[in-house]
Amino acid sequence: MNQLFPIIACTVFFSSPLLAEPRSSIDGFTEPTFSYTQIGFKTGRVDPKDDFSDFDVRDDTLGAIELSGSYQINQNLFIGGEFNQIHKSERRYEGTFSSGSVFLGLPLDASENVDLIPTLGLGRFEAEACVDRQCLSEDDTAAVFGANLRIFAIPDILELSLGVRDNTLEDSEPYFLVGIAGWLVNHHRVSFDYVDAEGVRAFGLGYMYHW
Repeated sequence: MNQLFPIIACTVFFSSPLLAEPRSSIDGFTEPTFSYTQIGFKTGRVDPKDDFSDFDVRDDTLGAIELSGSYQINQNLFIGGEFNQIHKSERRYEGTFSSGSVFLGLPLDASENVDLIPTLGLGRFEAEACVDRQCLSEDDTAAVFGANLRIFAIPDILELSLGVRDNTLEDSEPYFLVGIAGWLVNHHRVSFDYVDAEGVRAFGLGYMYHW
C-alpha cells in the first residue's frame, strides 16, 4: 500500500506580496521579496504514470484539491498549513488519498527579486483504495521538508518558481515542482503548477490572497 503515498504527496501545492526593496534587519538577514501571510486554494488533476487497466478504469486521471495558508511571524519566519485530497471513483475502483501538514518556513532573500525558502514540518498521510468493494487503507505520520526558489521574472507581474519536497515515509523519494504565476492588483496571485513524482505527475491551477 505504500505505493499510494507518492500520489498523496503529489497533490499540487504552494505561495506569496510584493514588498519594497530588500533591507537589512537587526538580525542580519535581508527582507525577502515576497510576503508569506496568505490564504488560498488550488484545484487540478493527478495522472498516474501506471495505468489502472486491471481495475477496468476508463480514465486514469484523478481530481485534486488543496487548501493552504500561512502567517509570517517575522520577516524571516512563517508558520503554515495545507490540506490536500485527491479522489477517483469509476466502475470497480474507488480511491481517496489525502494529506495534511503543518510546517515552518525560513524565507531568505537570495538576491534581488529572488527568495529561497527552506521548510520543515510534520505531515499526516491517509490512503484508501477499493476494488469490487474490497478495501485497503493505510495511514502514517512523517516529517516533511523541502525548499522553494521564487523569482520575480517581471517585478509585480510575473513570478517563476522551482521546488523540491520529500518526507520520511518508508521508500519515499523527492518530488519536484515548477510553477508560473501572475500577480493582479498586488494582493492577488493566480498560479499554474506542474509536479513530477515517483509514479505520478500533477497539474494545478490556484489562487492566493496575500497580506
